[in-house]
Amino acid sequence: MISIEKLATQLSNLKERPVPICQDNIFTQLSSYQMRLNELKNLEEVNADIGEFVDYTMKNEFISQNVSNQDLSNFEEIDETNVPTDSFLSYTENEVVNIPEVINNIIPNKDEWYIYGLCNPDSLYKTILLLNQPDYILKNNTDKENYVPTFKREVAIKLEQMFKKYKYYNKHRFVKTDMLNQLLNMNVINYPLMILLADYIKSNICILDIITKKYTYYISNTAESSGFNFILKDNNDVYLPVMNSNGYHLIDESMLEYIKVYFERDCIPRQFKERICVFKNEEIESNNTESNNTESNNTESNNTENNSIESNNTENNSIENNSADEVLKLNLSRSEKSYGLKELQDIATRLGIDTHKIGKKKTINKTKNELYNEIKSQN
Repeated sequence: MISIEKLATQLSNLKERPVPICQDNIFTQLSSYQMRLNELKNLEEVNADIGEFVDYTMKNEFISQNVSNQDLSNFEEIDETNVPTDSFLSYTENEVVNIPEVINNIIPNKDEWYIYGLCNPDSLYKTILLLNQPDYILKNNTDKENYVPTFKREVAIKLEQMFKKYKYYNKHRFVKTDMLNQLLNMNVINYPLMILLADYIKSNICILDIITKKYTYYISNTAESSGFNFILKDNNDVYLPVMNSNGYHLIDESMLEYIKVYFERDCIPRQFKERICVFKNEEIESNNTESNNTESNNTESNNTENNSIESNNTENNSIENNSADEVLKLNLSRSEKSYGLKELQDIATRLGIDTHKIGKKKTINKTKNELYNEIKSQN
C-alpha cells in the first residue's frame, strides 16, 4: 500500500504536468490515526496536571500541620516497632479491649478481665484512679482530665505526712522537694513516686512492661489487702489498667508467683534502696522510742550474759520484724547448714528472689544451696 507522503511526492514530480499539492495547515483534516494519537497525548498531559495538583495539595496540607519528612519517618518507625505478637494491643482512648495474649497464662478466668484504653499524658494517674475509685470511670472525658490535677494535689498533701510517719522515706534516700516537684510539675514516673502512690492507695502495685517482658513490684506499707493493682506498660510508654468486669480489680497475691516464672524482674535505680518487705513498726513515736531505748540500754549493761544467750536464740527465730539491712547482715552471719529450706525461702521472698525455677515438665522449688548462694550474692 502506497503512503500519502509517497503519493504526494510522485504527483508533484510528474514531468508532463506536475500537480500542485497544498501544504498542511490548521484546516487540514487529520487521519484517524493522527486523531487518535492526539487524544492520547492530551490524556497524558491531563494526568500529569492532576498528579502535580495532588502533590501540591498534599504538600501544603503537611506544611500546615507542621509535619516534616522527619516526623513522618518517626511515625513509620512507631508502626514498624518490633512488638511481640503476644504483646500487641490496638485500642483508642476509653475503649475496652481484651487482655493481651502475653498475660493469658497468669490471669485466672481471663474472660472476666479487660484493658481500658488510655493515652498520655498522665496515663499512670488515670490508671490508678480507674483501679481504685469506682466513680472515676463514670465521669465524662472533660471531668476525667480535670480530676487528675486534683488527685495529684491530694497525694502531695499526704507526702509531708508520709515523711513524718515512716522512716523509710528518709532512710531510702527519697528527697521530699524533688518528689513534690515531680508530682505536681513534671511528667515523671520513678521509684519514690510509685512507693508514695502505693502507700496512698493502700495497695501493692505491679507494673509489667509487655514489650521488654520485665515487671516491677511496689510494696505498700499501708496495704489493706494482700492483692495488688496490675498495670501494663505498652510500647508508647502508656500505662493501662487490667480491670475486672465485677468491679473488683485487685489481683490475688498468688498470681505474683506466675509473674516471676514468666517474666524478668526489673531493677530499681541504684540511688534508691528497695522496699523488700512491710515494716509494721515503722511509725515514729519519738517519746516511746526514746524511753524504750533507755530501758534496753540499762538491761544490756546489767544482763550481758543473758542477752548473749537470747541473741543466739533470736537469730534462729522468724525475721518478720527485721529491716532489710538486718536481714542482709543475718544472711552472712551463718553457714548454709544452719538454715532450713523454709527459712531460706522466707528470706528470699523478702529480698525479691524467686524461690522457683522451671523444671523439665513444670515449675519446681529451688534447692537450699541455690537459694543460699543467690541470697548471699545480693549483699
